[in-house]
Amino acid sequence: MAQLTDVTFDRCDLRGSDFKDATMRDCRFLNCDVGTDALGGHTEFGDTDLSTVKFVNCRGR
Repeated sequence: MAQLTDVTFDRCDLRGSDFKDATMRDCRFLNCDVGTDALGGHTEFGDTDLSTVKFVNCRGR
């Protein structure tokens, strides 16, 4: 249930992260890994509104 505004994730390993129920406005994911982790966990966005979020050169999306 995080509220993230104008956040940049740059070269982050976010595999297995949970962004469900987060509020994301004008965020950027640059060169990040948002795929499956070694234990099979997936990065979860659920019903999070990603309309103002940018994914650039990310793996697993």
